[in-house]
Order: sequence, then structure tokens, then C-alpha cells
Amino acid sequence: MLRALSRVILQPKKAGLVKCRTEVQICLRAFPEKSLCQSFYSVIPQKNAAEESLFSKKLLEYIRGNAEYAASVKSLPDRSNFNSTVNALKGHQLHLVIAHSSELKPNFILELFTHYASEKQNITQDIISKKGLMSMVKERVFQAIPLMTQNELRKFAVIIRNLKFERSRYLIDIAGRIVQECGQRAAEVALEQCLHFFDIMLILHGNNIYRKKQFDIFISLFEYHTATATPHQLVQILHYISFAKKNRLSREYVHVLIAKLEEVLEHLSFIDYGIALNGMFKCNVKLDKSSSLIKKTAKWLQVKAEQSERLSDLESFAFVAMVKVIRAAKYYDKDLLSSIGTFIMKSTVDTLQPEVIAHTLALYANSQVYDLEIFTKVESLVLQHLTNPTQTIRVKDISRILWSFSHVGHKGSDCFLDIIANVLIRSVHMGKLEFYPEHLSGSLFSMAVLGHYPKELIKEVFQPQKVEKLKGYQRSKQLSRLMALHQAVKIEVPEVNVAIPETHMNDLPKRTLSDEMLYRPALAHLMKGAIYINKSVGTSVLELKFPILFINHANLVFYPQRLNNLNDNGNFVLNQLTNCKAIIGEKRVAIEILDSKSLLNGSMDVIGIVKMKLRLMSQCGWVVHKLHENDISRFSSDEHTMGAFILDTLSKFKM
Repeated sequence: MLRALSRVILQPKKAGLVKCRTEVQICLRAFPEKSLCQSFYSVIPQKNAAEESLFSKKLLEYIRGNAEYAASVKSLPDRSNFNSTVNALKGHQLHLVIAHSSELKPNFILELFTHYASEKQNITQDIISKKGLMSMVKERVFQAIPLMTQNELRKFAVIIRNLKFERSRYLIDIAGRIVQECGQRAAEVALEQCLHFFDIMLILHGNNIYRKKQFDIFISLFEYHTATATPHQLVQILHYISFAKKNRLSREYVHVLIAKLEEVLEHLSFIDYGIALNGMFKCNVKLDKSSSLIKKTAKWLQVKAEQSERLSDLESFAFVAMVKVIRAAKYYDKDLLSSIGTFIMKSTVDTLQPEVIAHTLALYANSQVYDLEIFTKVESLVLQHLTNPTQTIRVKDISRILWSFSHVGHKGSDCFLDIIANVLIRSVHMGKLEFYPEHLSGSLFSMAVLGHYPKELIKEVFQPQKVEKLKGYQRSKQLSRLMALHQAVKIEVPEVNVAIPETHMNDLPKRTLSDEMLYRPALAHLMKGAIYINKSVGTSVLELKFPILFINHANLVFYPQRLNNLNDNGNFVLNQLTNCKAIIGEKRVAIEILDSKSLLNGSMDVIGIVKMKLRLMSQCGWVVHKLHENDISRFSSDEHTMGAFILDTLSKFKM
């Protein structure tokens, strides 16, 4: 397999890189050559169009083709669907009629621009060669737009969209007037028609609709009409408002929509509910794990997993949306995982999409559940996706799969990580990760957790330009992981000599020791005893520390050298610590708390990041003593009892 992967033919994308919202996909095509089988990699970026990503063409077709939804058009034609009987001469006559006629007829304007959309005549050439006439036509178009019926307005929007209006200021101005007209009309009609006009704006601007000032007008209108919304109109509203910038959304309004959604669940299909939940997730609203909606979602997902042999594209979309919401709520349901596991075990590469695989694995990992049989099956499916000529898999999904593997400690087969590294290397060489360096840094950190260090990729990820792109709120977590990766490289593979560019601490997410104690209550109990001991001896011999830089998982550290030159004066605590020092010497020692946050479910095995930290500490000469949180809880009644427990623990250190 690796030999085949080493002979790779790259096929560059003709159109080059698309910076905005480009998602990298990797498709490997196998083809025979003599008696050998070589793998042919093609890196395919997703298009930056409304049909792609979460706002996919199939999703739009589903909404627009369903009578329950309010949409202005059933489907969007492309240029090949525009037929015009207008010839060049008649086209010129139409220009004159539109420019000079005393009566404005929208159908003439539609006829002229359909002529342009059919590519029988180039509008850009006419704008240049007939500047005066085209300026008059533009003014008449502005006057005609308010006279158009809703159906004519929709047709005009489709035509302008197919003319690729973003490339021409002339057409941009016309598109702007259409959007302005939609906003004005929507303010005077009921919710159903309001949704129709919003859909017309979607035809023009797709995912970028939130950039238009009319978008805020529609959000206000949706809020005004929410009380009268039908179940499917609620789904549409949740989907539409999810395009907004998160700081422009009212969380209270989203919660109102969620409450109404729960009331009408019985009227929605699995796909409809998935669309609504995806909108809620994109609005960055997380529900508590005790929420009744989360429990209903888990039950619905469980039933779907039990009853399905395979998932359609839209069912996969809904399945992933439900998994995302459950993961965000940190909800654990043993029966749900069991049903999903059974579904995975009977699935094949043709019936389970990579995105479903990635998010399902992440659900297991977030629940800290490791099922060797399921993870081995998924590993096999991933490899099949990478070598199946009809399948694609995004680097984003590869990164999530690697995180799940690392979190539960699934190393996979001997060649699995090498194969993934080959995929990433070729993606880098193609330049397809330039705009998404977080996928590379995240993948490499996960590999490091598993003890795998692909040297070429490590040198690549520490390039100054890539590090610079990880700065900022959205990617600062990955920057922190990159810093932790740097520490691991220095300790475990020092021969890979990489330097990290200078980074200000403000660029990194802040995780204080106070945050750590709030997140892990057993640490707070332990610190009560440590503070008592420090007061008793008059110096800080016990401190809470992050022993490995940038791995924010704290230990209680004992500093025996700080006992030097202290007079015990009959101090029992100091006397005990001195005895401990005689055993420990100058070794660095630390206490590790094993709690629910650091252990796999139903096991004494620690999660990946903790296992990595302990491995690095061992290589740096640390001696670590492990305590379970249950042991600490037995002695947490007061600081004296906890202090005595710590002293007893230190006396049992084995060097």
C-alpha cells in the first residue's frame, strides 16, 4: 500500500486556489498499470457557491421542492437552460425600446437579459461599446423593478445570477436594486411571502447574504412573525438566520425558536429536524445535557440508526446535525452509542459518508467511550474511502477522525498513520491547505498524541506564514496545540530541529489554574491540603503547575529542594516532608489526579492528551504518583485531613 502511495501523480486544479470558504477534499482514484495498482490523488476544493457546504444544492432543492416550505423557485437553471429567440438585430431594437419607450414593460427587460444569459450576445462588450445606451437601459431597469410581479422578480434574479453579476459593477448595481426591492416588499406581507422574498435574495447572494443590510431587516421580520410560523417555516427561519454573524444574533430569539420547534417536532421529518438543528448549531447556541430537546434528539437519532440500512445524502446531513448538537451538549447515552455502533458495523464504504464517520467517531470520543471493534471497522472504512474511485474525503474530516483516534488511544494498523501523512503531504504540495492550516496543525497534534511524528509535515506546519494564520479567536486553540506540538517534538524527536516563530501570549486561549480547578473539582480539594502544608512550613513546597508547557492539564508538584535550610523546631509537617525528601532526593515529583475528565468511560485508561503528558513527563525525568478522585473525596472534609493525606501519599513515592 505504501509503495503505491509513494508513486503519486498530482493533478492541479485548472482554476487555481479559491480563498473564500475553500474546503479541501481528497479523492484517490485507483487504476491498473501492467500488473501494479497505483493510487492517483486528486485534491478537489469545494466550490464557494451557495450550492456547496451546508447550504448545498441538494439541500436547497429539497427545501424548494417541498410544498411545506415557502420558496420562490423549485430549482435554479444554469446557462444551458436559457433559450432566447432574440437575434443581434432584435436585441439592439430591445435596447432602444427599453431606453426610449414611454411605457415600461418588465417582460422586455426579462427578454433582453435572457438573451444575454443565453450567451448569444456578450453584455460586457455592450456595456463598453454602447455605454450611453446601456446607461439608459440601466436606469429603466431600476424603474421597472418595482413594477415587476414576485414571479418576474424571481426570474430576473435567476437571470442576473447566471450572468455572474459579481464580475460587473453594472450588474452588481442591478442585483442591489433587486435585493432592496425584496426588503421593501417583505415589510408589507405575511411570513410566507416574506420567506419567498428572502429566497430571491438567496438566489443572488447565497451564503454571503448576511453581508447585505436587508438581511438584518429580514431577521427582524422573522422575529415579528414567529408566533404565526408553521413548523416548516420555523425550520426555514432557523436555517436562514444561521447565516448571520454570531455577534449580530439575539440568543434570546434563537431560544424562542428552539422552544417553538420542540412543540412541533411531530410535524417534522428526520431531514426537516436535521435542517433546524443544523441552523441552531451554526447560531452557536448550545443546549444543556439535561434539556428535553437533547433527549428527544438522541432518541430520534437512535431510532434512525436502528431502522436504517443506509443514509441518503440529506439523511446524512441531518444525522450529522443531530450528532453535532448532542456532542455540544456533552450528552452521554449508552443506548444511543450502542445503536449507532450496530449501524456502523453493518455499513459499507458505499453506505456511510466520511462526514458521518468523522462526527460519529467524535461522539464516541467526546463520550470517552472506546470500542475497539467499532474503531477498527471505521479505520477500515476510512482506508476504503481513500482508495475508492467514487468517494471523496475532506481533510477537515481526516483531522476530526485523527482527533477521535488520539483521544481514545486508537493507534490503528501499522501503516494507517503513514497513509494519512502521505495524503496530507500531497495536499500541502498542492497548496490546498494554505487557507486552512488549522486542519494540518490539528492532524499533526493528534498524530503526536499517538506518538507519530511525520518529519516533513512538522517542518511544513511551523512555517512562519502558517503559524501567523493560526492567530485570532477562531484558530487560537489550534495555535495552542501547535505550541504543545513544539514541546513534544523537542522532547521526543529532538533531531527534527524546528523553531516556532515568536508568538505573543495574547494570541493563545487563556487557561488559568483557577479555570483548571473549576473544571476538575478534585484538584481544588487537593489544593486545600497543599495550602495548609505550605502555611505549616512557611514556604511553597507544593504548587499546582502545568508541567508540560501548553498542555493545560495540571499536576500538584512537590519541590523538596525548597526545604533546605528550614529549621523543623518540632514542626510535625516539616519533619514528615524532610523524611519524604530523604527518599525522593532531587527528583521532580508530581501527583496526577485521575478523574472523570481524564479517564475513558468504564476504564482506568487515560484519555489521549493525558497519556501524552504523562509520557512526556516521564521522558523529562518526572516521577508521577496517580490518585483517583474517589480517594481524594474520602479525605476532603477539611484542610488538615487533606494535608495528612498528601503527606501520606508523598511518603509512598517509589523512586
